Amino acid sequence: MTASIESAEEDIVRAIDRQIQTWVREAPAQLATDAIGPVEDATDWLSGRYLVLAARALPGETDREQVLSAAASVVCLSAEMRLKVSVALDADSDDTTRTLLASDFLHSLAYAGVPKDGSPARTDHADDSIGQACYRSLATASQRLTSCWLRPAGSDSPKDAPIEPIVTAAAGELAGLLEETNDKRLDALRSLGLTLGVKQWRERTDHPQSLRTDADDGPQAVQALPDTLTRTEVQEVLSMLPESSDRSVLERFVDSVCTTSHREVSNA
Repeated sequence: MTASIESAEEDIVRAIDRQIQTWVREAPAQLATDAIGPVEDATDWLSGRYLVLAARALPGETDREQVLSAAASVVCLSAEMRLKVSVALDADSDDTTRTLLASDFLHSLAYAGVPKDGSPARTDHADDSIGQACYRSLATASQRLTSCWLRPAGSDSPKDAPIEPIVTAAAGELAGLLEETNDKRLDALRSLGLTLGVKQWRERTDHPQSLRTDADDGPQAVQALPDTLTRTEVQEVLSMLPESSDRSVLERFVDSVCTTSHREVSNA
């Protein structure tokens, strides 16, 4: 990454961290410590960074503080699911109760950044306000992640839960909702988020590097996800955004995530 994008991302991470610290300030000390730990461990914060950069690249005029709050929400959702994975892998741990309480707390924080905006959302769901649409997006992501723990015993390992694809797809959707973009762009940003998330998921779980989710590739939970984008399709999504310095920053961010030193991704 260039120095400029590294600086931009560092600023985003610091701003998201400040927002989360503000939310947990009034919590009991032990609960706050238990909840902040997994947030700080999620060093990539892919979903939050993507949400902010995608929102900035759109032509909307949403308050930047609202965008940062939404980014903090998806980071908390990701951390919550990481805690649930740790409980599933070590159910007999003496710290299980504390971990579950921290997980529930992070779940509540994931909705703290939902906007109060009551104006209609520019989506196919015409009856939704922007706030309601954002809430629904987070709730859908949470339900999809929770379903990973309801699969038949032995079907998937908890560590294979597709946290990154589901949360980062939701981040793209939230960016589109907050900036009141059209459905075509919103769907494209969701698909791009899914693609970036699958890339991060494969790195975390050591599954083969590919931007396509093939039918026989990976756990059942990942096979159930929509197809990710090829490099050509990624470029098509980015070209849908107006030319600007913010789009250039997003393009460099996407390239840095998609670039791999392992197997070359598909151009098909």
